[in-house]
Amino acid sequence: MPPVVALSAGIVGVGMIGAGVARSLHRSGRRATVADISAEAAAALTDIADVVPAPADVARTADVVHIAVVDYDQVLDVLEGERGILRGVADRAGAAPVIALLSTVSLEQFHDLRGRVATAGAELIDCPVARGDLADRNGMIAMAGGDTEPVERARPVIEAWARTLIHCGPAGSGMVIKIARNAITFGMWSLLEETSSLTRSAGASEEALFHTIRESDPSGELLFQWRQISGSLPPSGPGRDRELDRSRTILSKDLGAAAGLGRDHGVATPTLDAVRVSILRELGIG
Repeated sequence: MPPVVALSAGIVGVGMIGAGVARSLHRSGRRATVADISAEAAAALTDIADVVPAPADVARTADVVHIAVVDYDQVLDVLEGERGILRGVADRAGAAPVIALLSTVSLEQFHDLRGRVATAGAELIDCPVARGDLADRNGMIAMAGGDTEPVERARPVIEAWARTLIHCGPAGSGMVIKIARNAITFGMWSLLEETSSLTRSAGASEEALFHTIRESDPSGELLFQWRQISGSLPPSGPGRDRELDRSRTILSKDLGAAAGLGRDHGVATPTLDAVRVSILRELGIG
């Protein structure tokens, strides 16, 4: 049996995410080939990576090419530019690389990019990431979307820099999960700012609020508690009605108290108000 040859990795764009991927790959025993429009950013990685002049040079040699730029326009440029990735794909004598898009774009934009890559004979998988602050410590979560074959082909390389790789489903699924996850995160940030304002305006300790949140839900389980409760309810009957009545009473009382606190102290709480309307409507309270 011939020896197993380790897949080679390439990175186009070495800002915080791309540079972190390069450093995590190096920590895992892999030396990536990298390119960036900023010669200074690329030169900072010469101790741990092979720096090449252009994205095409990355694609000529790497088995898994990561794109880690900012937005759709930049992705399009590094793919289809005069010295872009697809030029390098065309120059290869062997199999085309798997191209992993770490940048977050809209679902429509992703499928447009995927079609362009497919026309060139390569495969684009969506692989957006979470916890970019841990990029250089093998700490990111990779949310991959795509057919099983290209995702599994890229898995050994991705798992060399990610803490967790989640195959979310067909092409585009990783992007959907990233967008939804971010919406939840930003919504929670907004609620935290509003409730912090309520806390301060009522003369209570903001730090006590943060301490209480950390102590009461250190693992984040409360985020999913309603899904667990509703999922365990029978489809109909007295048991379901009792649980819904209990939930209506608690939620209506507590969210009403929060709204009253905002009114009493002149604190605007638009996110909290939207949550209150939405969740009470879901429970059948107008």
